[in-house]
Amino acid sequence: MTGDPGDPEEGGENPAAPAAPPEPPAPPRRGVRLVLRGRVQGVGFRYFVRQLGRQLGLAGRVRNLLDGRVEIEAAGDPDRVEELKQWARQGPPGALVTGMDEHSMTEVPPWDSFEIDREKPWTT
Repeated sequence: MTGDPGDPEEGGENPAAPAAPPEPPAPPRRGVRLVLRGRVQGVGFRYFVRQLGRQLGLAGRVRNLLDGRVEIEAAGDPDRVEELKQWARQGPPGALVTGMDEHSMTEVPPWDSFEIDREKPWTT
């Protein structure tokens, strides 16, 4: 013990200690809302999208709409979001996607998983 307030053993700061490295910037995140038309209900579409979203490391949700469409909201790495879109256009066996509307999300919700939303019937 030296009595020096800058001595780490005395509880002071050591001016020679290196500063902690800055945290790397957060990777870019992109959010999209996709609404698919065609034969997209009753063919396992939601389960297909949930599995794909999880495999791609995305977060979000998928749900049936009352009018027969399926809505996907997904967020994550922009390249992975594009890959999800390509697979969604194809759909699982038995599906026939005849149209897809895409809307970018201005604010991406803080989802941490990809789930099937069964809360209530949706009309949007």
